[in-house]
Amino acid sequence: MSVRLALFLILALLSGCITAYKYDLAYAPDPFAHAPLPAQTFSVSVTDARPYVTHGEKYPFFLGIVRDTYGFPRDVVTRNKTALARQLETDLSSELETLGLVRSSSPSRLIKIRLRDWNFDTGAHTRFWYDLDLTVTDATGKSLLTKQIKNERTFETNVFDTYRELNKLFPNQYTHFIREVVRDNKEMLTALQQAS
Repeated sequence: MSVRLALFLILALLSGCITAYKYDLAYAPDPFAHAPLPAQTFSVSVTDARPYVTHGEKYPFFLGIVRDTYGFPRDVVTRNKTALARQLETDLSSELETLGLVRSSSPSRLIKIRLRDWNFDTGAHTRFWYDLDLTVTDATGKSLLTKQIKNERTFETNVFDTYRELNKLFPNQYTHFIREVVRDNKEMLTALQQAS
Protein backbone atom coordinates (compact mmCIF):
# COMPACT_ATOMS: atom_id res chain seq x y z
CA MET A 1 0.00 0.00 0.00
CA SER A 2 1.38 3.40 -0.92
CA VAL A 3 2.03 6.02 1.72
CA ARG A 4 -0.45 8.38 0.05
CA LEU A 5 -3.23 5.79 0.13
CA ALA A 6 -2.51 4.94 3.76
CA LEU A 7 -2.53 8.63 4.65
CA PHE A 8 -5.81 9.14 2.77
CA LEU A 9 -7.44 6.25 4.63
CA ILE A 10 -6.28 7.56 8.00
CA LEU A 11 -7.59 11.05 7.22
CA ALA A 12 -10.91 9.62 6.02
CA LEU A 13 -11.26 7.66 9.24
CA LEU A 14 -10.42 10.68 11.36
CA SER A 15 -12.80 12.95 9.47
CA GLY A 16 -15.58 10.45 10.17
CA CYS A 17 -14.92 10.88 13.88
CA ILE A 18 -14.65 14.66 13.70
CA THR A 19 -17.56 15.52 11.40
CA ALA A 20 -20.81 15.60 13.33
CA TYR A 21 -23.86 13.68 12.16
CA LYS A 22 -26.76 16.10 11.66
CA TYR A 23 -30.15 15.01 12.94
CA ASP A 24 -33.62 16.54 12.76
CA LEU A 25 -35.39 16.52 16.10
CA ALA A 26 -39.01 16.59 15.07
CA TYR A 27 -42.07 16.39 17.25
CA ALA A 28 -45.63 16.34 15.96
CA PRO A 29 -48.15 16.56 18.80
CA ASP A 30 -51.21 14.32 18.69
CA PRO A 31 -54.23 16.62 19.10
CA PHE A 32 -56.52 13.69 19.96
CA ALA A 33 -54.39 12.13 22.70
CA HIS A 34 -55.71 14.31 25.53
CA ALA A 35 -58.82 16.36 26.30
CA PRO A 36 -58.19 20.11 26.03
CA LEU A 37 -57.22 21.90 29.24
CA PRO A 38 -58.95 25.07 30.48
CA ALA A 39 -57.55 28.04 28.59
CA GLN A 40 -54.40 29.44 30.20
CA THR A 41 -51.59 31.53 28.78
CA PHE A 42 -48.06 30.22 29.21
CA SER A 43 -44.39 30.75 28.51
CA VAL A 44 -41.64 28.12 28.38
CA SER A 45 -37.97 28.73 28.98
CA VAL A 46 -35.28 26.04 28.90
CA THR A 47 -31.78 26.57 30.30
CA ASP A 48 -29.06 24.19 29.11
CA ALA A 49 -27.02 23.37 32.23
CA ARG A 50 -25.34 20.24 30.86
CA PRO A 51 -21.81 20.40 32.31
CA TYR A 52 -20.11 19.39 29.05
CA VAL A 53 -21.93 22.29 27.34
CA THR A 54 -21.37 24.92 30.05
CA HIS A 55 -17.66 23.97 30.22
CA GLY A 56 -17.31 24.29 26.44
CA GLU A 57 -16.58 20.62 25.68
CA LYS A 58 -19.72 20.31 23.52
CA TYR A 59 -21.83 22.83 21.60
CA PRO A 60 -25.37 23.77 22.74
CA PHE A 61 -26.72 21.89 19.70
CA PHE A 62 -25.08 18.61 20.79
CA LEU A 63 -27.58 15.74 21.12
CA GLY A 64 -25.52 12.59 21.68
CA ILE A 65 -23.07 10.12 20.15
CA VAL A 66 -23.47 7.58 17.39
CA ARG A 67 -20.87 4.85 16.88
CA ASP A 68 -19.95 3.31 13.55
CA THR A 69 -19.41 -0.41 12.92
CA TYR A 70 -15.93 -0.21 14.43
CA GLY A 71 -17.10 1.64 17.55
CA PHE A 72 -15.67 5.02 16.57
CA PRO A 73 -17.80 7.80 18.15
CA ARG A 74 -19.29 10.65 16.19
CA ASP A 75 -21.20 13.56 17.68
CA VAL A 76 -24.84 14.01 16.71
CA VAL A 77 -26.06 17.61 16.49
CA THR A 78 -29.26 19.33 15.43
CA ARG A 79 -29.39 19.72 11.65
CA ASN A 80 -29.49 23.54 11.58
CA LYS A 81 -27.34 23.92 14.70
CA THR A 82 -30.39 24.96 16.67
CA ALA A 83 -29.53 24.90 20.37
CA LEU A 84 -31.20 21.96 22.11
CA ALA A 85 -32.75 24.35 24.66
CA ARG A 86 -34.44 26.36 21.87
CA GLN A 87 -35.66 23.17 20.15
CA LEU A 88 -37.18 21.91 23.41
CA GLU A 89 -38.90 25.27 23.97
CA THR A 90 -40.46 25.02 20.51
CA ASP A 91 -41.62 21.42 20.84
CA LEU A 92 -42.87 21.75 24.43
CA SER A 93 -44.80 24.87 23.37
CA SER A 94 -46.38 22.94 20.48
CA GLU A 95 -47.43 20.23 22.92
CA LEU A 96 -48.96 22.77 25.32
CA GLU A 97 -50.79 24.55 22.50
CA THR A 98 -52.24 21.23 21.38
CA LEU A 99 -53.66 20.85 24.89
CA GLY A 100 -55.49 24.18 24.55
CA LEU A 101 -53.04 26.63 26.15
CA VAL A 102 -51.93 29.86 24.48
CA ARG A 103 -48.32 31.08 24.35
CA SER A 104 -48.03 34.64 25.63
CA SER A 105 -45.48 37.28 26.61
CA SER A 106 -47.57 37.99 29.75
CA PRO A 107 -48.46 34.43 30.78
CA SER A 108 -50.52 33.12 33.66
CA ARG A 109 -48.21 30.08 33.82
CA LEU A 110 -44.41 30.33 33.62
CA ILE A 111 -42.76 27.00 32.88
CA LYS A 112 -39.02 26.80 33.46
CA ILE A 113 -36.79 23.84 32.74
CA ARG A 114 -33.17 23.47 33.77
CA LEU A 115 -31.60 20.73 31.65
CA ARG A 116 -29.00 18.99 33.82
CA ASP A 117 -28.31 16.26 31.28
CA TRP A 118 -29.50 15.02 27.90
CA ASN A 119 -27.44 12.51 25.96
CA PHE A 120 -27.47 9.25 24.09
CA ASP A 121 -24.85 6.76 22.98
CA THR A 122 -25.83 4.66 19.98
CA GLY A 123 -24.04 1.37 19.31
CA ALA A 124 -25.04 -2.27 19.73
CA HIS A 125 -27.07 -1.14 22.75
CA THR A 126 -28.34 2.40 22.60
CA ARG A 127 -28.61 4.30 25.87
CA PHE A 128 -30.67 7.50 26.12
CA TRP A 129 -30.75 9.46 29.37
CA TYR A 130 -31.92 12.84 30.62
CA ASP A 131 -32.23 14.75 33.86
CA LEU A 132 -34.08 18.04 34.31
CA ASP A 133 -35.63 20.33 36.89
CA LEU A 134 -39.15 21.53 36.07
CA THR A 135 -40.84 24.46 37.78
CA VAL A 136 -44.24 26.02 37.15
CA THR A 137 -45.23 29.34 38.70
CA ASP A 138 -48.22 31.63 38.28
CA ALA A 139 -48.01 35.27 37.18
CA THR A 140 -47.38 36.42 40.77
CA GLY A 141 -44.41 34.06 41.17
CA LYS A 142 -46.29 31.58 43.36
CA SER A 143 -44.81 28.09 42.95
CA LEU A 144 -47.30 25.56 41.58
CA LEU A 145 -44.86 22.75 40.85
CA THR A 146 -41.22 21.84 41.42
CA LYS A 147 -40.20 18.46 40.08
CA GLN A 148 -37.15 16.57 38.89
CA ILE A 149 -37.63 14.35 35.84
CA LYS A 150 -34.86 11.82 35.38
CA ASN A 151 -34.94 8.76 33.16
CA GLU A 152 -32.74 6.35 31.27
CA ARG A 153 -33.75 3.90 28.57
CA THR A 154 -31.74 1.31 26.68
CA PHE A 155 -32.68 -0.57 23.54
CA GLU A 156 -30.91 -2.84 21.09
CA THR A 157 -29.79 -1.46 17.76
CA ASN A 158 -28.19 -2.86 14.65
CA VAL A 159 -24.48 -2.15 15.08
CA PHE A 160 -23.94 -2.45 11.30
CA ASP A 161 -26.19 0.53 10.53
CA THR A 162 -26.41 2.75 13.60
CA TYR A 163 -27.32 5.85 11.57
CA ARG A 164 -30.42 4.21 10.13
CA GLU A 165 -31.26 2.81 13.55
CA LEU A 166 -31.00 6.28 15.06
CA ASN A 167 -33.42 7.66 12.47
CA LYS A 168 -35.80 4.74 13.01
CA LEU A 169 -35.83 4.56 16.81
CA PHE A 170 -35.07 8.00 18.19
CA PRO A 171 -38.26 9.83 17.06
CA ASN A 172 -40.30 7.60 19.39
CA GLN A 173 -37.84 8.24 22.23
CA TYR A 174 -38.11 11.99 21.69
CA THR A 175 -41.92 11.82 21.58
CA HIS A 176 -41.88 9.85 24.84
CA PHE A 177 -39.65 12.52 26.42
CA ILE A 178 -41.91 15.45 25.42
CA ARG A 179 -45.00 13.63 26.67
CA GLU A 180 -43.30 12.65 29.92
CA VAL A 181 -42.70 16.34 30.63
CA VAL A 182 -46.21 17.50 29.67
CA ARG A 183 -49.26 15.37 28.89
CA ASP A 184 -48.25 12.23 30.80
CA ASN A 185 -47.17 14.32 33.79
CA LYS A 186 -50.20 14.49 36.14
CA GLU A 187 -48.56 17.05 38.43
CA MET A 188 -47.83 19.29 35.45
CA LEU A 189 -51.43 19.05 34.22
CA THR A 190 -52.69 19.89 37.72
CA ALA A 191 -50.37 22.91 37.95
CA LEU A 192 -51.61 24.15 34.57
CA GLN A 193 -55.26 23.86 35.59
CA GLN A 194 -55.34 24.97 39.23
CA ALA A 195 -56.66 28.40 40.12
CA SER A 196 -54.07 31.03 41.01
